[in-house]
Amino acid sequence: MRHREGDKAKDIMESATALFAKRGFHAAGISDIAAGARVSAGCIYLYFRDKSDVLAHVLDRFWNDLDALAAEAFARPGTVLERAAALIRAILAYCADHPELSGVYLHEMPVYWRVKGEQRTPWHKLMDSIDAFFQEGLKTAIFSEKLSPQQFRLFVLGCFHAMVQHGYRQGFPPAERENWIDSSVQLILHGLSVFAPEGEA
Repeated sequence: MRHREGDKAKDIMESATALFAKRGFHAAGISDIAAGARVSAGCIYLYFRDKSDVLAHVLDRFWNDLDALAAEAFARPGTVLERAAALIRAILAYCADHPELSGVYLHEMPVYWRVKGEQRTPWHKLMDSIDAFFQEGLKTAIFSEKLSPQQFRLFVLGCFHAMVQHGYRQGFPPAERENWIDSSVQLILHGLSVFAPEGEA
């Protein structure tokens, strides 16, 4: 559906997301993105420096959306693990609702990092949110002090990446979606419980 005139940048990003997911970043041309957005190729350069900048904005959206879900989950009442469950559920549901965006994340992060270089990104904000979960888990003795923040982050991100990759490749059948998400949440929480101090799991 065509957006109002003031949403050309959004049109361009949505067209690029679909093309990057289907063809890959390198095979999607500026003219193809422009055609999908129903704008001229020159119009793209009014909003973005080049195709790499379009990709960076697409993935910034992805990480900003996930960080917003993390902030919402962190602010909820309940234990760290209950809030972690809410976050995992929200992220998996988001990825199920945005398969093309998830596909761009899975395949084009190396390009994203080349564009971003050393600058702070929405990805870093999400990492801060994950670290906040970990630190509260330490304070409330839910996680063992033997576990480092880096290990915790790698575990959570590894599970997230594997789940999104499976869902992106296999699809999210509506009849199985909720069961798939529930099972994924329980699996990750079980893994986190291994890190509880002895006698607390």
